[in-house]
Amino acid sequence: MEKKNLIILGILIVLIVLSAILFVARTPKIPEEQPEEMVEEMPAEPAVRVLPLASGEQIYNAFWSDERKFGIRQVIIDPLDVAFGQVQTVTVAVEDLGRSDITEEHRVTATVFTDNGSVTFSLEFIEVADDEQAFLSVWQGFWNLQDTYERNYQLAIEAFKEAAEHSSTITFR
Repeated sequence: MEKKNLIILGILIVLIVLSAILFVARTPKIPEEQPEEMVEEMPAEPAVRVLPLASGEQIYNAFWSDERKFGIRQVIIDPLDVAFGQVQTVTVAVEDLGRSDITEEHRVTATVFTDNGSVTFSLEFIEVADDEQAFLSVWQGFWNLQDTYERNYQLAIEAFKEAAEHSSTITFR
């Protein structure tokens, strides 16, 4: 009987060892750290997808419904998609329902906001267009792009006369 017990004990040991092997084989493995050359680094900032702007001259008209008698009526940007180092022309038509003459107090300024700063410049009076209902003064200025405008690109315009002012901001990006 002792031989029989030894055989049973041997079979039990073999079954325990096989069970342990199967248990270890079926246990999910924890992934090891990847070698350094396999690890992909994420960029510090996500890439910005820059959508194209309209090219060439662009015209923006402004309308208002209040009792304003003085304000910016039209803005022409040429070219809107100005390249680095190039000059952009800004032409502004200012409407005056009071039909007052242009004086030294009349002026128009513009500020262009780009990714890393801003540029402010004055527009010069170039002509007057007089129709039966309103007096339009046309102003023009220039600036040279020395920055990028991938995230921020705005034009703020201010028109002034003796006792009135009007401002408008156009956001391109």
